[in-house]
Amino acid sequence: MEKQIVFKIGGQQFSVPITDTEKIIHLSNLSKLPDVSNYILGVMEAGGVLLPIIHLPKRFFNQELLDPDAPIIVVHWKGKLIGLAVDEVLSVKDFESEQVKEKAESRQIVVQQIYFSSFIQTEAGIIPVLNVNALFAGEKEAELKELLSIDTVNELVRVNE
Repeated sequence: MEKQIVFKIGGQQFSVPITDTEKIIHLSNLSKLPDVSNYILGVMEAGGVLLPIIHLPKRFFNQELLDPDAPIIVVHWKGKLIGLAVDEVLSVKDFESEQVKEKAESRQIVVQQIYFSSFIQTEAGIIPVLNVNALFAGEKEAELKELLSIDTVNELVRVNE
């Protein structure tokens, strides 16, 4: 059995392994940042941690969020926490191992597979499983790491002055 958080962006279902997640929160007290990529909504404080919020619909499909109070799935990315803003969290669900198809078994599916570790076959269709650590590379990864290097709100103010 593989436990996944199933969510929706751009009208399509995706999932992220529960082992890659910390919690689900709602978008609140967001501080927008100048001169960052358009898929970075900004930062917010969550449990004493400065959390970069990634606009996943914009990152994948260049679409806006359906709800301004979007749910945020807080995930572990390369040893740090980031928030993924999604349109809707549908459920936490167990999938049988037989339902999970590794990328090599799913060659007929044409998507940017770099973002996905596997696919889940359901009666309703295929659910791509997000590979959180593969979401950012190169300049995008460096930009996110720079944001994550800021430990406190006071440091953020000094950086933007």
